[in-house]
Amino acid sequence: MKEREDAAAREDATAQILAMRQQERKNYTCKDYLYQDQPEGDSTSSSSLMTTNMRTRMMGQQSQSAVSVGSRQMMVEWCYRVIDFCSFERETVEYALSYMDRFLLTREGSESLRDRRLFQLLTMTALYTAVKLNEPEVMTPELMEELSQGEFSAQDIETMELSLLHGINWYLNPPTTLSYVRTILELMVCSNKMDSRSTRRKVYDLAKSQIEWAVGDYEMVPMPRFVLAVAALSNAIEATKPKTSPDLHDLLKATFAGCGSIEEDLEQSQSVRSCLDEVISQKSSEEPCMGIVKSVSDVTSSSSSKVSSVGTAVCAEDEDSPSVKTSLSPRTVSMVEQGVA
Repeated sequence: MKEREDAAAREDATAQILAMRQQERKNYTCKDYLYQDQPEGDSTSSSSLMTTNMRTRMMGQQSQSAVSVGSRQMMVEWCYRVIDFCSFERETVEYALSYMDRFLLTREGSESLRDRRLFQLLTMTALYTAVKLNEPEVMTPELMEELSQGEFSAQDIETMELSLLHGINWYLNPPTTLSYVRTILELMVCSNKMDSRSTRRKVYDLAKSQIEWAVGDYEMVPMPRFVLAVAALSNAIEATKPKTSPDLHDLLKATFAGCGSIEEDLEQSQSVRSCLDEVISQKSSEEPCMGIVKSVSDVTSSSSSKVSSVGTAVCAEDEDSPSVKTSLSPRTVSMVEQGVA
């Protein structure tokens, strides 16, 4: 009976991974939009990590848009601050960034690349939409207006949301990196590749820490979420497995038997692992991940301190960041604590 149940679970998990990968390739791929080589109007999607040439340009050349890598990073941090303050799931930020990144590749989104103020409005709207679709409570347009310190109205949020939805053709349910991780771990368990519940939890937590960092890294934008999930899981498994465990590559190949050809994905994930290795070190030393803000509850427990913590100038005025201040006023804190309706 147990073997039959495991076989059925394996079949279900394998089918789910295949469906998620097909869905991602068809509707949710992304590519570089700050330093892109493609001519305007070319909709070809990139399915790999940034090229060496692209990375070189990022280091030594100014983006042609008003928005920069630093602008995006700072808004990612702001999103995590808001999500932590509201006690929402951090995975919701990945949904929001999927909406935002794909919109910036469209003609409708090109204006937001030329105007940092619009870029901030877009990010706030993407988070607002992601919360609405993936959390048990919503953040009202009025709350988003308050978060912007009156720079944007509730109507601005609603208008931008409509533009966002049309721009990405209403594709609002991307396979997230963490959803891949959960499904792959389920496949490993029912394939008898991981039989310890505590080990599974530790592997998941280590992979999650890396993914939260990677979501904010612009270099990871063009990378398929499946590849990122495999890279994060590989690092986490290497960090937790006994020395007598099977070779990691063999373990992954055995796990993904039936999931189609994955050799290219496994090879690609190797180029990503070194970028994520540092996160494991930070996690083990209890240091916050790069670009990730600790939850407000970890920093303080008092309401007045919450205002200060969340309101840190993540979007302070400088040449790399949007100009709008995004601190939380006491009124906003009151709105959040009464329940973001």
